[in-house]
Amino acid sequence: MIYKNCEIIFGSDGLIGSELQKVRTKYLFTVSRSINSKKKNHFSGDIRNISFVKKIYRKIKNNGFKKIVIYYLAGHSRIKYNSKKTDIIVKNTVIKLVNILNTFKGANVKIVIASSGSIYKPKKKQLTEKSKINPTNLYSSLKFLEENIAREFHRNHGTKIIIGRIFSIFSPNANNFFINDLKKKLLSKNKKIIFYGSGKQGRDYLIINDVCKALKIISQKGKSDNIYNICSGKYFHLRKIIEFFLLKTGNKKKIVWDKINKYHENDLFFGSNKKIVNLGFKPKILSYNDFL
Repeated sequence: MIYKNCEIIFGSDGLIGSELQKVRTKYLFTVSRSINSKKKNHFSGDIRNISFVKKIYRKIKNNGFKKIVIYYLAGHSRIKYNSKKTDIIVKNTVIKLVNILNTFKGANVKIVIASSGSIYKPKKKQLTEKSKINPTNLYSSLKFLEENIAREFHRNHGTKIIIGRIFSIFSPNANNFFINDLKKKLLSKNKKIIFYGSGKQGRDYLIINDVCKALKIISQKGKSDNIYNICSGKYFHLRKIIEFFLLKTGNKKKIVWDKINKYHENDLFFGSNKKIVNLGFKPKILSYNDFL
């Protein structure tokens, strides 16, 4: 029996990958470093190892799949940043992506690259896919590098490459994100809570389910060698989110903003989602109450 196509999630144990695999797909393979022997169609291993990646490719081909859709979610995460290991982070980022692109290539392969809205140069208006690029830290620089490496493989090998620039994500179960961090700090015994940055930061949030829906939509309807903003088009000031939580919980903790910009992030960025909305994307527009 010859199947028409299958989907592969590289980085299936991450925040997005864990949710994306819940979206119904007929033939789905997942890949992560964590071992999960009970899971059907799961590959456990390190994609820095080209032999492991080729093993996945052979399994896919031997099962008769002719068309392959890949969600590449295995790029470097900002929350794992370590300035002392910059050289290792850059090297591993490139090796992982190139191993995938060198193994899975050609006109029958479509790869959705999960990038970031943080690569844009910020402005007080909505950022479109044509806005100026200005990565300000290692994370955003690597995301832009991944985009360009992938697009080069599109030009040289005909691989279909679609880029989704994700802005900010809200997930009730996530760790190390601002809103979840805020909740933990409010429950702590500390009378003073410290946050990094100017206090003027504004972020464009989408709930994790909508991020996954957006990735699915651009994989199905998006055009190759195109970029799509994955965002709501609305932003929240982080200071106002804190004030809302303090009001709702009756918390009297003192809020202190440390002017150290730990991750060299921009204060404000929010995107225009008109391009992906034209494909049928209908995101939920979050309110302050949704964050509680």
